[in-house]
Amino acid sequence: MGKGRIELFKKDNKNHLESLNRFIKDNKDIALDLNSMLETQSNDNELNEYLLYIENDCIKDICHINSLKDIKMSTISLPIKSPKTKKIIIYATNYAIESLNMKQVFIKVSKDDKQTQNYLREEGYEDLGIENDYIIFLKEVYEDINKTSVNNINRS
Repeated sequence: MGKGRIELFKKDNKNHLESLNRFIKDNKDIALDLNSMLETQSNDNELNEYLLYIENDCIKDICHINSLKDIKMSTISLPIKSPKTKKIIIYATNYAIESLNMKQVFIKVSKDDKQTQNYLREEGYEDLGIENDYIIFLKEVYEDINKTSVNNINRS
């Protein structure tokens, strides 16, 4: 088995389009279609991106990341339950926090996907409960407060 890599989906990348068509065909239960991906737009405040997990030049998994810059929040949606899902969640969370500077990352997981739910709990994601047919998990970034700054207050 080859080593996997993560790539941002690019609409103008012929390899992405071909591989994505195969991936959608091979996964009948996927809640995603190529046309909706191609129509997805971003603006100054809202980013809509897809991360692809690729092994041996084939897409093995995909997730959608919707990010709001003004409130530093991302939501990760998984259109398919697959063996690689756990890897793509970690990559997507790290991407949202480290590259997009998000402070809150929400992950929507099918309420039937107990394996991924348990994995997220073990990894320290907070279980926020059920919304529609999904369990919502949260990963937050807390800023360290410089405790010595309180001592620097002029009390005179």
